[in-house]
Amino acid sequence: MKRIYKYELPPGGLTSIRIPRYSEVLHVNTQTDNDVMLWAIVDTEEPLTERFFYVAGTGHDLPSNIFTQYRYYGTVHVYDKRIVLHVFEEMK
Repeated sequence: MKRIYKYELPPGGLTSIRIPRYSEVLHVNTQTDNDVMLWAIVDTEEPLTERFFYVAGTGHDLPSNIFTQYRYYGTVHVYDKRIVLHVFEEMK
C-alpha cells in the first residue's frame, strides 16, 4: 500500500534512514520550526533499505563529490536556531 511518511533528519553531516525500497522523496522542511523533516511516498509492502542524506548548513564544508554523487532536495529554514540547512541524498 502506498502512503506518505515523514522522517526526521538530524542537522549537520551524513545520516541514514531506513525507508521502504523505491520510495520517492517529495519534500523537505521543518516541523514545529525546529525539526528537519523529509516526506516521501512509500510502498509499505516493500522491504526497508538504508538511504544516506547529507544535511549541510550555509557556509559549511561539503563533500568533494557533492555535484556528482548527491541529489539536492531543498533548503530548510530552522527559525528557532536561526540557521539554514540544505538537504542532499547520496546516490549509489
